[in-house]
Order: sequence, then structure tokens, then C-alpha cells
Amino acid sequence: VLRNMNTCLDTGLENFLIEVVTDKAVNLSQHRRIREIVVPKEYKTRTGALFKSRALQYCLEDNVNVLNDSDWIVHLDEETLLTENSVRGIINFVLDGKHPFGQGLITYANENVVNWLTTLADSFRVSDDMGKLRLQFKLFHKPLFSWKGSYVVTQVSAERSVSFDNGIDGSVAEDCFFAMRAFSQGYTFNFIEGEMYEKSPFTLLDFLQQRKRWLQGIL
Repeated sequence: VLRNMNTCLDTGLENFLIEVVTDKAVNLSQHRRIREIVVPKEYKTRTGALFKSRALQYCLEDNVNVLNDSDWIVHLDEETLLTENSVRGIINFVLDGKHPFGQGLITYANENVVNWLTTLADSFRVSDDMGKLRLQFKLFHKPLFSWKGSYVVTQVSAERSVSFDNGIDGSVAEDCFFAMRAFSQGYTFNFIEGEMYEKSPFTLLDFLQQRKRWLQGIL
């Protein structure tokens, strides 16, 4: 959290807030730019959404959300690291103002590599981002082939309109389901320049479980 906050500050960004959404309190240090949101155990969505969908929908509830409809959200996984290039790319995307949804490149073999086998297996995702993802958003502005759950940039009003409250079927691969709903509602997408860093699963078992969930969600 501190590293991402410092990256934003080093890039010159001033008007931002980092929200950490979790089912279990991690007791982050108090800071004016950091907000920890703990999803209550008793919280239920209208359609019974589960897992990450449930947590993201909780953040959109009127009594929790502190953002304006014209604000922008950058969705990151827990290990995603911003770069100055990605922050600049996001700013350019927002200032362009033509599309409410955007996504960019994520790379994996950065800094210390925990598992070279899973990292090499994830290397195709980089070419996937630069090829398929970039093509569909630059040329068609639609999620025709894929959509990831991290490095997701959304305008608040559009995200609330689409919502993550999509029942159990929409909770397995919530990112893919969200993109299909947004597409069906006529929203447009664009590719964002600038890369972010992530780590591949630390074990082969985690890697296989991740792919299994993706396949189940897509089906």
C-alpha cells in the first residue's frame, strides 16, 4: 500500500485515495490517503453474490461508498504494483474521457521471482495483453476476447450501473461476467498505456487452482 501510494505521489498525483477491501481486518496504520474497508460477515447482496463480487459490491453501497459518480476507480489485486508509467497512462485515459472502462498491460517477471515455473507459464499473458487485449480495445473498444480482474479502470457511475451483484454464476470469474454485462449495456472500453507489476502464483497447485476457477467462470 505504501509503495503504491508513493508511486502516485512521485508521479505528481495528488487527489487520490487507496481503499483496501478485505473480509478480515488487517489493521492498517491510520493515514489520510488510506481507507480499510472490512466487509461484514452478515452482509448479503440482493442476488446472493459471493467471494470477490460480494466484497466489491459492498464498496458500492450508498452507506459505504465515498466517491462521486464522476470519480474513477483503479482495481488492483493484492500484490499488484503501480508504476509511474501506468499512473501516467491512467491519467491520460481519464482526461481523454471517451470511455468509462479501461485496462492495460501486466507483467510478471519483475524484481524477486518466487516460482520460475509458474512465472514462465504466465509469460503468455503478457503477449495476450499486448496482442488480443490491446487489439480489441484499440480497434473495437469492446471486450470481445477477454477482460482481467486487475488493472481495471472504471468510472464510478458506470461501475455502479453494471454492478457486481450478479448472483452465484457471476461470482466465479467476476471480472469476465462484469465485462460481459458492461458490453451488453453498451459501454465502451479502451487500452491504457503503461505497465503494472504482478507476481505469478507461488506454487504449482495454486496455479492449477487459479486456472480451474477461470475455466469454471468462463463456462
